[in-house]
Amino acid sequence: MADGFTDTFRNVLTQHGLIDFFSALAISEEVGVSKPDPLMFRTALDAMGVSESSYGRVVMVGNHLGRDIKGANDLGLVSVLLSWSPRRSKVPANAGEVPAYTIDTPLE
Repeated sequence: MADGFTDTFRNVLTQHGLIDFFSALAISEEVGVSKPDPLMFRTALDAMGVSESSYGRVVMVGNHLGRDIKGANDLGLVSVLLSWSPRRSKVPANAGEVPAYTIDTPLE
């Protein structure tokens, strides 16, 4: 799931040899909304065949409290904040932005 332009994300993933690791992409330009809109999350989940009854078993890792964490929490996903970006706030603005877990590096 990514907010932005389709060509940008497809080019970056292809350039770094990662595109084949994804069975589904939900990019805001294609979906017509941006995170934390539930449609972004549901588009990705539907593309992977994840039923709503299984949402609580899905882990969403993101670096933006207001987009990634709030969107995941609103749907009952397990939210994980990747707090490595100095550009992003680490302080939740409200209860909806509180992650279930926080990690400092992708390897965690």
